[in-house]
Amino acid sequence: MPNIGLICSSNARFKRDSLRSIAREAFAPIFGLGWIFLIQKEIREKDAAYLHLRPDVLAVLGEELKGFEGTAAVLECMDLVVSVDTAVAHLAGALGRPLYIMLPFMPDWRWRLDKEHTPWYPDATLFRHGEALQWEEPIARIAQGIRSRFPGA
Repeated sequence: MPNIGLICSSNARFKRDSLRSIAREAFAPIFGLGWIFLIQKEIREKDAAYLHLRPDVLAVLGEELKGFEGTAAVLECMDLVVSVDTAVAHLAGALGRPLYIMLPFMPDWRWRLDKEHTPWYPDATLFRHGEALQWEEPIARIAQGIRSRFPGA
């Protein structure tokens, strides 16, 4: 089973947090397709409770991550990183890690509006929702991408 680094939410204090933070249970189609490592500093209470019920979540890495060096070391151990638009996604992209980035319908300008790839991170694939805050379809496509990338997952 592949090691999948998962980053589901941004900083809660970010003014557009609701556009790029996704509840953990929305990722149910991905759980079971690999060993999941939640890689993010801030773990919200309701998400922590849900994650403890998942036997395929191997580690929840929050406070253990010490700066970008420590986060980079963890990312290097991942076969795939699945992330919302956060600094960790940019770090994974800069490291050349295989990366699936989840974007809102109207993302930041750097992601453009109609592309699945970005010139900045050649190993990244962009997944956008079609309607505001409807993540089911992009997450289903990510699950299919994982199955294609890792047969038997």
